[in-house]
Amino acid sequence: GFQGRGDAIADAFSGPGSIVVKNSILASPTRGAGSVLYVGPGVLLSQGHNISGDSSYPLSGVGDMMNTDPRLGPPANNGGTPTHLPLQCSPTIDAVPVADSTDTNGVPIATDQRSISRPNGAASDIGSLEAVRTVTVTIPSMAGPWIQSLNSSFDYGVHDNTPPVVIDASSGIPFSPGS
Repeated sequence: GFQGRGDAIADAFSGPGSIVVKNSILASPTRGAGSVLYVGPGVLLSQGHNISGDSSYPLSGVGDMMNTDPRLGPPANNGGTPTHLPLQCSPTIDAVPVADSTDTNGVPIATDQRSISRPNGAASDIGSLEAVRTVTVTIPSMAGPWIQSLNSSFDYGVHDNTPPVVIDASSGIPFSPGS
């Protein structure tokens, strides 16, 4: 068997285009800057929407980002094996158009490795995890009134922006003031 670094993709014995990457994070969040890819010219084929933490290999697929910090959290049990969850404002979030959310054979990918649906937002996320965004909003029970006709230029409350404006939740969870 071969031996080598555990924080890089390396293959000195492969033919052109033999390592194919798509919608992948190529970075070492625990090691920091340094060569992530040790492959010969033309060995790696990018099918797009990859992030490389450095510029050790020229990625030229559509949506590829080189020398880009993917902004990943520390290894944690995020619903399965230890993984690095994308942090808030990570460039990996919503970076893969739905049409490109496929494997290297063009088969659509509808879930991440934890069986979380993709996309969870406007587009799919780069990498094996789909970030699930949640926001907790606390509205005091004395807030209101919740009648937009009292001031039509002001948008009251938390809602889906569909007339008539009402206090509701997209998830179907009932809303009650003060909760």
